Amino acid sequence: MRILLFVLCLPVLAGTALAGEADLVLENPLFRTPISPDARNVAFLDRATGTDYLPATGHTPCAVVRVQGKEHPATAATLAQGRLTLQFGTNSLKAVLKTEVRPSFIILTVESVSGET
Repeated sequence: MRILLFVLCLPVLAGTALAGEADLVLENPLFRTPISPDARNVAFLDRATGTDYLPATGHTPCAVVRVQGKEHPATAATLAQGRLTLQFGTNSLKAVLKTEVRPSFIILTVESVSGET
């Protein structure tokens, strides 16, 4: 039985090793949306049907900030203790968002913004 368990876990372990850092996930009973550590949307999954509504044209930034008319895509993301931290562009602009999971939606509240553009 231990050999079977190892064989079943091997693809998961291999996928994690090949992918590098694990995606962070925002989810509730209706949807699941993984975000990569480089702040790209990986999927937007309907949990009832398994349908991925993210366009197949490639991964998009999970957030964009506009400063003085210029847009800066998110370039790094972390999720810890209900806080989504996003880094924008190649500068020090950073936003911390509080996440609140509800049965049919997720609330993102800006807690802080720091850095310069």
